[in-house]
Amino acid sequence: MVPGFPPPVLWAALPERPSSAMGLTVSDAVRILLKRVVNEQAFPLELKVPNAQTRAAMEEARAMAKARTARYDSADALIDDLEKARQQ
Repeated sequence: MVPGFPPPVLWAALPERPSSAMGLTVSDAVRILLKRVVNEQAFPLELKVPNAQTRAAMEEARAMAKARTARYDSADALIDDLEKARQQ
């Protein structure tokens, strides 16, 4: 363990359990990640920059969330609203 790493600000931003289904603590997850880096001599995750279409969809989703556009409690409510709009 490296003293002072990661910085306390980073630890405060991380959830206590990265995966409740797996029951791992942040320390467990970091330890597993670092062991895989050492064993495989490579980063074990595939990191990709999203393509233009994906970035546009992400921006659209953020804009919709920020504008608080229509949201539905169920798929049935969404379908009902779509059918009403189609009939108009």
